[in-house]
Formats: sequence, structure tokens, C-alpha cells
Amino acid sequence: MRGFGSFVSAARVCAAHDDLRDHLRSRQHMNEIVSLAEQHRLFHERWGAVCAVLQATSQRSEPGNERLMRTRACVRSDS
Repeated sequence: MRGFGSFVSAARVCAAHDDLRDHLRSRQHMNEIVSLAEQHRLFHERWGAVCAVLQATSQRSEPGNERLMRTRACVRSDS
């Protein structure tokens, strides 16, 4: 809870983190073998979807935060 201010805020961040982690996960079952190339392809495909959602939501937010949010979210997808 350190740095969040309340238990509710920490729970919201942890739930969002778990959802994102599950979305980006390349293995569907434990001990499933997925090649590194396939992991890489899946990650970039799914990360592109996450960036698209963030960009769509940032267009509806405050104009000052839009560029910062888009830069932080998708900086690694371009490389």
C-alpha cells in the first residue's frame, strides 16, 4: 500500500497489472512450450493492441496528458 494512499487504489492498480500481465502472456497453459520467436511475435501483436486502446482513451482525456500518456505507453512498441 506504500505510495498508493489507500487500499482501494492499491487493489485497483494490482488488478490492472494482473489483467495486463495475463493479456501479454504467451503461454496459455503451464509447461507449454512456445518458441522465442513466437513469444516475440505474440508480445508485439498484443502490445500493439494495448497501445491502440491507450491512444483511443487518451484522446478523450485532458489535452496536456495525451502526449505524455502515448509516449510512455508505446515507446517500446516502436523499436
